[in-house]
Amino acid sequence: MKIKINTKKTDIKHTIISQFGNKIIGESGVYDECGTEDQGGISKEFSRYLFSVCFNPDTPQGYINFAEYLLSFTSKISSDPSDSEPLSSLVSIENNINLDDLKSYWLEHHDKIISELSEHSNRTVYGTNFKSDFGNHLPPVYRALDRKFIHE
Repeated sequence: MKIKINTKKTDIKHTIISQFGNKIIGESGVYDECGTEDQGGISKEFSRYLFSVCFNPDTPQGYINFAEYLLSFTSKISSDPSDSEPLSSLVSIENNINLDDLKSYWLEHHDKIISELSEHSNRTVYGTNFKSDFGNHLPPVYRALDRKFIHE
């Protein structure tokens, strides 16, 4: 029963983030808060909200919420032929939050995120179409974020 509840919660979060964060036509994030220009204002503001409230490192759940977000939007693992370690695809993440916000957050907090979340390696995120645990599935996401923002 607990897995079903957690799956439903993850699915609801995923839907909300996809609707308000996504800048693809047909999703709410493409629109502005007012006016008719539709320059993705809702998506930009929603991204700021995620980083300042949901992922806020000063709150007890900030890094956990961030990790759950990462795992919810990076279920596909790919291998780079030039790299012996697998990397996660960041495509869905790039469609749902502002990359400048993600870059700033990752550069500022990556060491602490990795350190603190290592204590939660048994934590699992359940979604309708996936099951990911912090211990096995976060390291490829970390490598992908490092490659994108640190080793650019």
